[in-house]
Amino acid sequence: MQSLFMKTELTIHKFRQQLEPKSLTAQSIDRNDSWEKIAEFAREEHHESIACFLENITNQITHSSMEQ
Repeated sequence: MQSLFMKTELTIHKFRQQLEPKSLTAQSIDRNDSWEKIAEFAREEHHESIACFLENITNQITHSSMEQ
């Protein structure tokens, strides 16, 4: 699980480097918002790939924690 978390944070960091400072997604990342919140802004700004990625990761973690 820790590896998944680290890979996700790295992906978010790399994606952030591509965004303009005025982007709502960039601002959400800079505030260290939840992955769900970042995905919401990403979807609003038509960054579908990162939005889907974050939603899928969040779902994986949620389901994994529910099974334990």
